[in-house]
Amino acid sequence: MNAVHWLRTKQEESEFIYWLSIVSYDKDDHSFNNHAYFVYLLLFFSVWLFVMLTFLAQSGAVILKIINANDPVSAATFLEILILGLWNLFALRQSLKHCPISFSEQDAEWLCQMPVNRSIVVMRWFILPWLKSAMLIWLLTITIGFSVAEITLAGSLGTNSMVSYIGYGFRAWINVIPVQLTLFSAQWFFGVLRLQKDVERRWLKLPVMIIALLILFLFLHYATEQSLNLNFNALALVQASFRRNNLPLSMLVNWSLAVSLIGILYWVSGSFSLARAAQETKGIGTLEKMSQFGLTSYTDELKVRHRLGVSHSPSRIPKLKGDGALIWKELIQISRNLDFASIFNWITASIFPIAMIFIPDLGSRVFSIAFWSIQLGRLSVKRLRNDLACWQLTKQLPVLHKKLIILDLSPGCLAAFSLSTVGFMIIAFITKSTNMGFLLLIPGMIAGVVGMAAFDVIRRSKSNYLLNGFAPEISAVGYLMGMLTAVIPVVLQSILSGVLNLIFPFLISLILGCLSFIIAIRAYKNIDKL
Repeated sequence: MNAVHWLRTKQEESEFIYWLSIVSYDKDDHSFNNHAYFVYLLLFFSVWLFVMLTFLAQSGAVILKIINANDPVSAATFLEILILGLWNLFALRQSLKHCPISFSEQDAEWLCQMPVNRSIVVMRWFILPWLKSAMLIWLLTITIGFSVAEITLAGSLGTNSMVSYIGYGFRAWINVIPVQLTLFSAQWFFGVLRLQKDVERRWLKLPVMIIALLILFLFLHYATEQSLNLNFNALALVQASFRRNNLPLSMLVNWSLAVSLIGILYWVSGSFSLARAAQETKGIGTLEKMSQFGLTSYTDELKVRHRLGVSHSPSRIPKLKGDGALIWKELIQISRNLDFASIFNWITASIFPIAMIFIPDLGSRVFSIAFWSIQLGRLSVKRLRNDLACWQLTKQLPVLHKKLIILDLSPGCLAAFSLSTVGFMIIAFITKSTNMGFLLLIPGMIAGVVGMAAFDVIRRSKSNYLLNGFAPEISAVGYLMGMLTAVIPVVLQSILSGVLNLIFPFLISLILGCLSFIIAIRAYKNIDKL
C-alpha cells in the first residue's frame, strides 16, 4: 500500500503545483526570496479574502433580513441548510449517476488491475475531492456568519467588535467542517455501494434521491418554523454555527456522525469494484486537465459527445426551408446542450438585477457588472463559435450573414433577459419595492455585452484557422468593451435625477446595444479579407 500512497501523493502534488503556478510560485526554489514571496502570498490572499467576504456579507445581511428580519440566527440557519441541501443534492445525484472516484487512464491500466486493498484506495482518493468540494462551502458559511455579525454588531467596527466579528465567521466555519464532511461521505457511500464486485445497484438512484429530497424539505420546513419558537433538535447541529451556546456539544455530535459515516464508507469499500469505477470515469481526468489549461470549447464538445453517445437517435429531417432551417438547427443545438450545468450557468449569469437591489453604492455595482458581463459574454457566443468552427459549411449556407448572427446570438439574449426579468420580479415581490429604471436597462445592457463579445470573436477570426476548426475565444478586450456598454448606462442613472434618470440611460443602453450588433455584423463580412 506504500505504492498506492506514493502514487496518490504525486497526483496531489501535481494538483497543488498547478494552483501555485497561477501565482508564479516555484516550490522547488528554496531561496530566501522565494520563501519570502510565499509568506507575502499568504498575507496578501488572507487580507484579500477577508475583505471580499466582508464585502459579500453586506449583501448577505440584506438577504437574512428578507428571510427573517426579527431573528437573523434562524434566517442564517435556513440559508445554510438550503445551500448545503441543494449543493449536496446535486453532488449525490452525480455520485449515483457515475462513480465519484475519478481514475486516470494510467490508474485504470495499472492500479485498478492490481489486488490492492479497495478500502485503502477509496479513502486515499477521498481526501483531495473532499477538500475541493469543502472550500466553497466553507467560504459561503463564513460569509453567512459575517452577515449575522453585520446585523448583530450594527454600527462602526472597532478593535473589540472586530474580534467578535471574526468570531462569528470562525464559529460558523469550525462547526460546518464535520457537517460538510458527513454529507460528502454520504455521497461517496452511495456511489461506492452502487458499484460492488458482484452487482451494480442501478436501482439505488430513485429511492435515495427521493429520501434525500424529503429530508431536505423536512429540515427547511422546521428551519422556517424555528422562527415561531418550535423545537427541532437536529437544527441545533447547524444553528450552533451562528449562536454562541451549544457549540461544543454540537461539534461533538457532528464529528461523531462524520467519523461514523467515514467508518461505514471504509467498510463498504472493501468490495468496491475498481474496474467498474475506471470504466465509468474514463476520460473524466483528461477533461479536467483540459479545462485547467483553458481548452474549454473542446472540453464542452467532448462532454456533449460523451453525453449523447453512439446510441443517440438521429435528428429528424427539418421540414422548414430557407431561414427556417437555421431555426431548426438552433433548436437541435439547444436540446442537445441542455443539462443541469448549463441551466445553472445561465441562472448565475442572470442574477444581475438581484445584485443591483442588494448593492447600494456605485463602486460595488460596477464591480458586480464586471463579473456579470464576463459570464454572460462567455456563455452567449458559444453557438456562434461552434458555427465559425464549421466554417467550410457555414460559409456555404444560402443565408444572409445578418440573419445568421442574429439567430446565433438571440437565444442567449432571450435567455438572459427572461431569467433576469423573472429574478427582478421575484425580488421586487419579496422586498415590496421596484426600480423600473434598472429593469429598463436590462435589454440594452444584455445586447451590448453579447454584441461586443460576438464582435471580439469575429474580428479575431481568420479563414485559415476557421477552416482547421479553430474559433477564437473572447479576449480581454472583448470583455472590457462589453463591460463598458453595461457600466455606462448604470453610471448615468446614478448621477442623473428626475425624468432624465429614467429616459436618458435607457436610450443610451439601447443605442449601445444596437451598435454592438451592427459592428459584429459588419466584422463578419471581413472574415475572408483577413
